[in-house]
Amino acid sequence: MAFKDVKAGLKAAKDAVSKDEYSDVLRTCEAIFKMDDSCYMACIFTGLAYLKLGNTASSKQYYKRAIELQPEEKLGWKGLADFYDKQKPTVAQDMVDAVVAYKKLLQYLDTDLEKKYLTWTKLASLEGKLGNIKKALEYYHLSVESQHASIDLWVEVISYLCSIPEEDLELMSKAVVVIMDSPSIGIETKAILRECSILKLHRVYKARLVRDQALESKIRKECQDYLADSLSCSVMSVLASLSIDNIIPNFKLFEDIMVPEDACEYFMKLHSAITGSAGWSDLDSVASLGQMLVWMANGNWKEAKEFVQRVLSLCEGRLAAACVHIHFHDHSSALLHLQEGRGMIKTAPTFLRDAYDRQFQLYQTACNIDMRSHRSIAMILPLLSKVMAGSNMDKEASILLARAYVLLGRLHEAQAVLDRILDAFDSENHVIWALKGEILHGRKEYTASLECWNLALKMKPKCSKYHLQKGIVLWDMPSRDKLEAYGTFLEAAKLDPHDATVFLYIGHYQRLAANDLVRAVKCYEKALGLNPNSAETLLQLGDAFFATGDIDTAYSVHSKLVADPGPFAKQLYMKIGLYHRKKGDNTAAIQCFQNILEMDPQDRHCWECLGEAYLSRGSLNSALEAFTEVLKLELQSLNTLHQIANIKRIQGLFFGAVSDYTTVLELDSSYIPALKGRGESNLAIAVSALKEGFNGRAVDHVSLALRDLTKAAQLRPQFVCIWKLIGDCCTCLYDLDEEHLSITVPAILVDATSTAQYDCITIQKLDVFLIAKRAYGRAVQLSPGVSLHWHDLAISHYYLGKLTGNMEYFQTALQLMQKALTIMGSNYLHWIGLGVIAKALSNFPLTQHAFIKSIQLESNNPVAWSNLGALYLEHGRAELAHEAFKYAQSFDPTYVPAWIGQAMIAESIGHNETMDLFRHATELAYHPQGAIGYGYWVCHSLQTIDRKLVLECDGTTLNVTAQRGVLQARDGLDKCVRSCHREPCAYNYLGLLYEQEGLLKSSMMAFLSALELLRGQPETDHRMAAVKFNCARVQSALGRHLEAETLYYSLVSTADFIGKLDMALALFRASKLQDSVQMYQLLSESQDATTNRSSLFTGAAMASYLGDQGLCKELLFNAFKTSPPSLHGLVALAALGTINNDQALVQATAVEILRIIEWDSNAATLLHSSCMLALKCVHFSLQDSSLAKESIASVISHLPPPMMHPLFPQVNMFSSMKLDTLCVCSSNMAEAQKMVHMYPANPCYLSTLVFLLKNSNCELKEKYKTAVLLHVTTILSTDNCDVKHHILQRTLPKLKHTVSLM
Repeated sequence: MAFKDVKAGLKAAKDAVSKDEYSDVLRTCEAIFKMDDSCYMACIFTGLAYLKLGNTASSKQYYKRAIELQPEEKLGWKGLADFYDKQKPTVAQDMVDAVVAYKKLLQYLDTDLEKKYLTWTKLASLEGKLGNIKKALEYYHLSVESQHASIDLWVEVISYLCSIPEEDLELMSKAVVVIMDSPSIGIETKAILRECSILKLHRVYKARLVRDQALESKIRKECQDYLADSLSCSVMSVLASLSIDNIIPNFKLFEDIMVPEDACEYFMKLHSAITGSAGWSDLDSVASLGQMLVWMANGNWKEAKEFVQRVLSLCEGRLAAACVHIHFHDHSSALLHLQEGRGMIKTAPTFLRDAYDRQFQLYQTACNIDMRSHRSIAMILPLLSKVMAGSNMDKEASILLARAYVLLGRLHEAQAVLDRILDAFDSENHVIWALKGEILHGRKEYTASLECWNLALKMKPKCSKYHLQKGIVLWDMPSRDKLEAYGTFLEAAKLDPHDATVFLYIGHYQRLAANDLVRAVKCYEKALGLNPNSAETLLQLGDAFFATGDIDTAYSVHSKLVADPGPFAKQLYMKIGLYHRKKGDNTAAIQCFQNILEMDPQDRHCWECLGEAYLSRGSLNSALEAFTEVLKLELQSLNTLHQIANIKRIQGLFFGAVSDYTTVLELDSSYIPALKGRGESNLAIAVSALKEGFNGRAVDHVSLALRDLTKAAQLRPQFVCIWKLIGDCCTCLYDLDEEHLSITVPAILVDATSTAQYDCITIQKLDVFLIAKRAYGRAVQLSPGVSLHWHDLAISHYYLGKLTGNMEYFQTALQLMQKALTIMGSNYLHWIGLGVIAKALSNFPLTQHAFIKSIQLESNNPVAWSNLGALYLEHGRAELAHEAFKYAQSFDPTYVPAWIGQAMIAESIGHNETMDLFRHATELAYHPQGAIGYGYWVCHSLQTIDRKLVLECDGTTLNVTAQRGVLQARDGLDKCVRSCHREPCAYNYLGLLYEQEGLLKSSMMAFLSALELLRGQPETDHRMAAVKFNCARVQSALGRHLEAETLYYSLVSTADFIGKLDMALALFRASKLQDSVQMYQLLSESQDATTNRSSLFTGAAMASYLGDQGLCKELLFNAFKTSPPSLHGLVALAALGTINNDQALVQATAVEILRIIEWDSNAATLLHSSCMLALKCVHFSLQDSSLAKESIASVISHLPPPMMHPLFPQVNMFSSMKLDTLCVCSSNMAEAQKMVHMYPANPCYLSTLVFLLKNSNCELKEKYKTAVLLHVTTILSTDNCDVKHHILQRTLPKLKHTVSLM
């Protein structure tokens, strides 16, 4: 039942289709699908109905469903094909489905040729749209071979062939013939189709891997035929492109550009057509390139440059643009175009790509060589290796390689390449001669190089480059006139006004030869405008500005090069460093010079500049190291040796400086800076010697300085500094005593008319200062506008006034100083000088005014404050003087005169800090007034010093502070008397200090000198009496008793207690015992002997001992009874009792001594060697008294080690003594060992060491046993047999016993 219904439904649907009732068809098919959803015919009818009703999506769906149900049935495929016929597929998937449907339909069209033809055309179109070019061409071939092929199909074929990259020239030719022969196609359509075919042929031609000459000829013929009938810019562009492809790849680096006449015609016609037409902008690049080539061939480079931007879309245009920029020497732009062009090579014809790549590389290499930058040099050889990879004998590449070697300085390799070129190519070519000229120029064979350039110019006379190179050779030839080179440069500039190098060398000529800096700057600026990236031009422009004095502009120009200095890095940093040096920025200059040395550590000039920069900055050690490096590179560099000497002079190493200056003068005896430097160094040595008191050395070095400076003045009398130094050498000796100043100077200084150039004479102090006056006068004549020279001249007249007492000198000095003030009244030193000179003239108001004015100009002025204080002090204004000196001290705490002034004020008011002030002044620096003042106060202190400061009984050794004061005062006075021999007080104080130190002969000489200076003074002069007393005392101590006695007797009437006491001692030493006893007795009865009467009795006893022992004993008993008793008197009494075997007396005195020591522990220090005698006395008189022994041992143990140790062996004689009371400890052991080292020949100290070692504990024995054995070995090895015998006789038995105990 269902089958019948389906069949009936299909019949109804078919009837509805025939009646175009498609809605009924859809209802009927819907009913059928309900009964049979896989009904094939129902799907066909539904797809048709939907197609007719416009529902394309549903129609395509049901057709595909029918094909799925029965793939081999025709109706489904035909329906789908009909669908795509009506609904042209636009989506790729629909196109694919349509192709499948059309191909399936072809299987059912075996005999229907017309339908096959239509299906083939549809398939060709669809395959073409899908990009299946081969299948599309296959269907086009089937279509055109059909008898049903129409003219429209041929038009479609040509259009398609023109649109695809693949070539099918056969089909294209057939299509063109058919179309051209068809009367049904219009002339315009035929022209369009023919033009398209020509363009297609051109594209095919460009795609060939190898140049197709036949195809090129065919294209040319087609173009010419076409242009004969009609005008087409596209066709003309094809002809122009063909010509360009024959011109640009054949560009020659060293030849002019050549363009054939027919090509010129095409280029000009095309350019005219494009210019006069609209809508041809896509052809403008080809037209512009063609026109640009024409202008380049004709030498119209400016017009060609205007078209550069129009051709940059073409690979060929980039190369042509690079050529234009190279002509204008804009190598940076040229390199940019060449680099971009290499990236566009794929747009060039396939068969020309290698040729274009080679051209780009060659031109890149040429640009890099011409630019001569450090970056381009690094790129040259790699590029050439790429260019020559295919052929080692490429002429252009070989020439470039040779030029690159020349540029890099590898001339031997350049010559080798040239030889290979000559073997393979024509040697008469101008390029070869130019290359020869470059190589010979690099070898500095200028004459041969010049001949080569002349030959090159003979072959190519209009080549500006050859003129330039010839000019450079002439410029470098020392024997040729620079003007000849200048003319050659001008000729080059006429031929090529765009070459920056030409104007660079013209600038060289103007700056170095013509000395026209203004024109030189203009030429350099012109060169820089032509080539802004030229490092050399910037460098030279900066030099020109520097030469004109515009150093700031020079620096700004040079600074532009810092980022990329190229091969001029050293020169650039040198110039910038020199700029910083001139501006005073030495740190920046040092950095620049260090940059140079990092590049070239062997650059001697840079080391020298670095040393000078360090020297200017004050880094003396670094400067010395830099100049030392210069000496390593050049041993005999005068300037370097001179600078090293200068540094040592500045550092205060004057003797080393003198040695170095001498080395310079050995190389060049007339080297003025060395003569001046050595003179200045000797002057500095002299000044230093004067400060130290070495006056003779000072005079010697001043003499040496004057010799050098005189020679320098003879060689260069116009040098002011030399005359000033001569004056300074003379004036520095002012403080030396007039009678003792004798100096040797060149005779010409004394007598200008002297003919003996190098003879010397000896002159005195006055003549020295007359030389100073003349020297300063000469300096004033040479530089009258310098106030300091007038100042020096005034001071020299002041010194002459002081020496001669002539007031006219002071008056002249005052006028000269006033002249200095009129020149520079703001100089505070001039006002100080004016005040000093006014003081000499007793013009005290002017003196005060001058010092105050100096302070107003410079408040931090200790000299003026001190002078003002001295003025106030002289006039009794102590308070004002104190304030002035206080200000001077605050401004400069090391200024000695200020401290001396304060000390004088303290002395005048009796202040207890006077000595401290003089001491501080002496410690700061030597000054004669300070030395005398401090010497006086030290001597005064020694008169009243407390006995507690004394360490030994003779009183010659003071404590550390007092002893240092004696030494300082003595040194200061010694310097004072050496420079000034007219101060008797200084000699007197010096004698006292020498006496204090035990230097009695020196002391006597000082006192005698003082007496000599005081000769002629009245006897009542207290200074004369004091010096005589001092001299007599010292002479007596030296054993010169007669002289001492004579002096004492001359002073009896005026002698005080101390003087008479010294006289008594002197009489004793002179063996005039009776007179000595009488003097002591006389003194003991005086009122001044209340506390010293016991000591006076002891002295009288000492004097009477040899003459009357009874009187001696009586006097000693009187000393014993007198309170307080003299300890030395008690010891003497004990000694007398021992001699007389009076044990009672010895016992009594010993008990008294022990009582005194126990009561006053400091009294033990007075015993010293006398204590030895006391111990012996006790030993003989109290042998059985162990208590006495222990008491004496206790006293000894508390003595200082130097006094204690000699007594130990004596104590060791007491066998029953308690040894622990002797304080045997490590410190005593060490002290004993030290004494043995100091006095190895004294047996007492070695015995002490043995004694201590014997009575020490085990630990100390182990510690010092080796030392004792070493001392024994030393004794046994001594060469002095007497000493050895004496020491061993007294010490060895004890030592052996001690060692055995160990």
